[in-house]
Amino acid sequence: MNIRNQMNGTGHGPGSNGHGPALVVNRTAPRPLFQSDCIWIDGELLALEEAAAQLLSPTLHYGVGLLEEIRCYATERGPGLFRLEAHLKRFLQGVKLLGVADFRWTEADLRRAVAATVQANSFQSCDVRLMLTFDDGPAVDGYEPRLAIIAQEWRLRPGDARGQAARLMVSSFTPTQAGAGPIAGLNGQQNSAVRARSDARRAGCDEAVLLDAGGYVAACTGGTLFAVRDGAVYTAPRPGVPQGISRDTAIVLAGDLGYEVVEERLSRDELYVADELFLCGTAAAVVPVRAIDFRPVGDGQAGPVSAAIRSLYFETVYGRGARSAGWVEYVMMEPLF
Repeated sequence: MNIRNQMNGTGHGPGSNGHGPALVVNRTAPRPLFQSDCIWIDGELLALEEAAAQLLSPTLHYGVGLLEEIRCYATERGPGLFRLEAHLKRFLQGVKLLGVADFRWTEADLRRAVAATVQANSFQSCDVRLMLTFDDGPAVDGYEPRLAIIAQEWRLRPGDARGQAARLMVSSFTPTQAGAGPIAGLNGQQNSAVRARSDARRAGCDEAVLLDAGGYVAACTGGTLFAVRDGAVYTAPRPGVPQGISRDTAIVLAGDLGYEVVEERLSRDELYVADELFLCGTAAAVVPVRAIDFRPVGDGQAGPVSAAIRSLYFETVYGRGARSAGWVEYVMMEPLF
């Protein structure tokens, strides 16, 4: 497959949202999970085999870079990017935190580029990742940043579209190791989170809970943890936890359903005696928890509060909720001529 779609510095070009026909992609062959046909790199759509990482990049050597993950859902109106504006604003905040000078891509450019990447792969539902890396060199200063946008079909995670509850374990890693700063996608913050999740998986669990230095809940490695007690929803306060967009979504939707939301420090013991637990993240969506540290949560099934928030979450991302109009941006898939 040979795709080389030039786009100018503003992100406009054939195959971008509303600017010409989309690229034709062969859909006859079976596709493995996490497959992409083409990737957007610095204004150009390249075939997957043409996209290569620079082995001397400080992103690989020192973990200097940025990652933002966005979910695109198959709605009745076509592919819908959930809370795209919030994700792009957070990504650009991360660029500033890294100290990148003269970053040439605006929020409008990124919006068009994300749509173009989803179009080029002919995806109806996918995981979209914005990645900021740097050219060869021992440091960021003086080296040109590279921007890539990858759209991939995703693998189902615990509870994703199946209603299955997850099993958690508390990790020995602290949130400073795992990354509890304001921008959670800074690459250097991810290594310990990966190790915490790996330990959980080896123990037969789905996710790990991270505690801060005082022993209070900070987050899970793939999202924010919520506890339900006496009909109220509790979660760790800011600062000290990542400024999660999914966290904000769950808080807003819980309020829409009439539940009181309390930002309060939660101890490990409080998790053990909670009526319900659920986690929320970009990739995980809303996942009820049935056990933590091999102790059942409630009766070991998804509780009514978790189930209600989960139901409204999916109603919203699929374009059928009251907040969908402000939170879902649709990708126009032009006819293939």
